[in-house]
Amino acid sequence: MPEWERGIAGLVLAAGSSSRLGRPKQLLTLDGVPLVRRAVLNALESLCDRVFVVVGAHRNLIMEAISDLDVAPVYNRAWREGMGGSVRVGIARMGEYRAVLIILADQIRVGVAHLDRLIEAFERYGEIAASKYADTLGVPALFPRRYFDDLQRLSGDSGAKFLLRKYARRVIRIPCPEAVVDVDDAYDLQKSGCDDGIIYVPKD
Repeated sequence: MPEWERGIAGLVLAAGSSSRLGRPKQLLTLDGVPLVRRAVLNALESLCDRVFVVVGAHRNLIMEAISDLDVAPVYNRAWREGMGGSVRVGIARMGEYRAVLIILADQIRVGVAHLDRLIEAFERYGEIAASKYADTLGVPALFPRRYFDDLQRLSGDSGAKFLLRKYARRVIRIPCPEAVVDVDDAYDLQKSGCDDGIIYVPKD
């Protein structure tokens, strides 16, 4: 079966070094579960047909946290380049899918229901579906296949928001105030409710 018939690919971005925080935020835990694992589980429980995870810095530790899950890992050797590079290498692995849903590992309040609302909006209208919060459009965001070339031209730290601005008139806007909560620095960590310094090791 051609991959495009499988539908929607989820792309979890987890390649960054978390330089502003000083330790891998993907491995911070919330309710005992690492953030990257929470994001991947949400993607797996959603209407996505396949889930890809882009890893880079700290890749061995991050892969340990999700080693028992049915995902396709994608290694971004140029992770220092920024988010644009992670999107680019991820898209290169899934070019035949009808659409890609881009998900961040540290938006700790975004759940399965919102991911499904984005997918359902795409299925109904056939256009970009993005999260609306704090007077902006951002990820999680779903891009139909016809935008894959645009996504593969991203570079540096220019992520999906660049394209959401470029094609703003076409975007289906799905409210998601929960998406405003992420973890970038020590202040975010303090107010997030996450536990620091606990590294998850999968059970045998």
